[in-house]
Amino acid sequence: MAASAEQERDCRLFEAVQTNGKVTSHPDPKDWDKSLGKYLSLSPNDRVIADVIYEPVSVNGRYQLTMHRPIKKQFMSQIAEDHSISDLLIDSNERNRFAYSSTVMFSDHQTIFGVVKGDRSAPSHHNVREFLAAHHTCPDGFRWEVRPLASPSEIERMKESDGVNLFSTKFSTFRDLFSDEGEVDELSEYMNRVAAKIGSDIEVSVEFRLPRSTRGLAPARRFKEFFMRDMRTTVGRGRGSKARIVSQSGEEEIVHLLEHDLAVAFEVPGSGSEKARFSQLVDGLESVRSEVNTRVGTLLRG
Repeated sequence: MAASAEQERDCRLFEAVQTNGKVTSHPDPKDWDKSLGKYLSLSPNDRVIADVIYEPVSVNGRYQLTMHRPIKKQFMSQIAEDHSISDLLIDSNERNRFAYSSTVMFSDHQTIFGVVKGDRSAPSHHNVREFLAAHHTCPDGFRWEVRPLASPSEIERMKESDGVNLFSTKFSTFRDLFSDEGEVDELSEYMNRVAAKIGSDIEVSVEFRLPRSTRGLAPARRFKEFFMRDMRTTVGRGRGSKARIVSQSGEEEIVHLLEHDLAVAFEVPGSGSEKARFSQLVDGLESVRSEVNTRVGTLLRG
């Protein structure tokens, strides 16, 4: 079977923030080329964190951070052309090792970066957090946290609408964040109070709608204002939230208040997966550096 001349890969985008559990802050932007260049001066042993090897690589004067997890060959088998299975014999004197590898490209905005994995078992964004924790200190009481960067949902369209006559969402309570100082008329705060009385966090699935007999613009505006107060808690990725927005002319439209993880696709030249080289993956990621910076910059400005 002929192999595809090109492979498409995704550069998934993440942001690293510093948090103490209550307050979350974005660190000042860094000159990552300079920082990763200095990292190369560390000894090989100092570039290993939790069995993952971190190696900066320069491409056209810009640095990427490659991550390599050595493959442990104990108890592995090998498959012959006739599909027969035999033990993979390991030479204890063998110096070369294989690894699952990924590469990381820091954007020019805040501490936002993209990760491309060479294999499902390769290091991920969690390993970038380990790298940051080991080499970039946080203020006292804070720690690094890495989370997917999300593309904009249609929340802005709801915000800019003249009113809402239907709102539905799913979310979970978090009693450890419960405080008597919260706004009693916020949906999430009310459900936190219910959870506190029950003594257990609860999964909430709700739908609110104005009856047709009261769907004037004034109640639709108050309806919107109520739910807009609490969007950060009640709406987010994967929750399937939606609203029916209305305009002054009476036009109605369902909008899905759903965020998606942000990614930039690129093609890796090659002759198929069996001949694809990790260096090609690095080069392919470098080819979309400008697009990554543009996408991130647009998102932050929005």
